[in-house]
Amino acid sequence: MPLLLILLLFTSLAAVAQPSGEQPGIIYISKDQGSSWELANNGFPADAVNDWVVKDESILAGTNTHGIFISSDRAMSWYASNKGLPKGVRITSLALYDNVLLAGTYTDGLFLSDDNGQTWNVSNTGLKNLTIRCFYTSGPILLVGTNDGIYSSTTSGKSWIPVKNGMQLNVFSTTNNKILAATNQGVLVSDDYGNSWDWSFREGAIYTLAADEKEIYLLDFFGTVYRSNTSDFQWFKYDKYLAVQSTFKLTPESSTFLVAAWKGALTNLISMQGGYQTRGLPKDTAFTVLLVTPFGLLAGAVLPKNIQ
Repeated sequence: MPLLLILLLFTSLAAVAQPSGEQPGIIYISKDQGSSWELANNGFPADAVNDWVVKDESILAGTNTHGIFISSDRAMSWYASNKGLPKGVRITSLALYDNVLLAGTYTDGLFLSDDNGQTWNVSNTGLKNLTIRCFYTSGPILLVGTNDGIYSSTTSGKSWIPVKNGMQLNVFSTTNNKILAATNQGVLVSDDYGNSWDWSFREGAIYTLAADEKEIYLLDFFGTVYRSNTSDFQWFKYDKYLAVQSTFKLTPESSTFLVAAWKGALTNLISMQGGYQTRGLPKDTAFTVLLVTPFGLLAGAVLPKNIQ
């Protein structure tokens, strides 16, 4: 099994059983490559993390109903940073491009910050759809995926040009100088830096995908996994449950972890070095997002009331 880059595998999350009166943690941090974990949610609201990004020494986390929270002390504490954002905004995605922070929202469009997230300004010029799903940034390339297609920007996010419309974008990835886009109609591929796109997979909606230099894996909304070589894009159903006994890398630079699936959610990270269950995590903790930072590995857990 090749090493894959993946942050989230499934959309449905089952309820997490907790002892009576016990309040589960929202964010955990590990400073020893995942062997042990501790709570890191001081000042953070009772809300799920949808996405996060690191800029210099700061971590920005986007939530369902509380906007954006920032930690500037290595996840020891958090504070709200919503100046310029709509009240109660749902942050769907975050990105960093050319020293500018980008925040995508659900129905409120896109916002930019050039002061490390302290203030935000709307940046919807050119966008025909204001539900932002994902970003892609690499070198000079800046793309955003919406509920109605892909847009590009040559102005560091200040304005947007439609590139490919008519589908919902779910996630971007890359392999061998090609950009991949998972959509509600299949998978698009671009080999010219996102300027033009062709269909590679049209068998149905794809929730997420993961790729390395040799293979690509797709996951649809029903739990079916497809696999292809990066050389020919010939797709075959993969008969293994991808999340259970697979090896993943959170980023190309991160350490390697086994990630187990607990009722459709990421759970209990297991250290590859020792092969033992991690310490400091409550039993059956369901995770939705993981992030590698220069000062530790962060895991966002979901509270029972946030789970549908």
